[in-house]
Amino acid sequence: MAGSSSPQDSSELKMAVSCYRHPEREGVYYCQKDGDYMCEQCACCRSPRIYCQYRTACVIQVLTQEGELEDCTQRKDDEPTAVDQR
Repeated sequence: MAGSSSPQDSSELKMAVSCYRHPEREGVYYCQKDGDYMCEQCACCRSPRIYCQYRTACVIQVLTQEGELEDCTQRKDDEPTAVDQR
């Protein structure tokens, strides 16, 4: 049937989204509050003290609490940080 797409066609159209700080990396995490995609290195709550209506459902927050993502607030001063002062 003309105009219909199969599941295989849809998967071919899937496009990777870039990290907001590293355009060469895939943005695998999404911050709903800031509207940014982040790579694993950048995946961090940039403003943990500011109210976020999405925090209870935030995958970045959950993975940080479970130890699967590095807590950026615990990084040493000489390490790069994902905290971005815009």
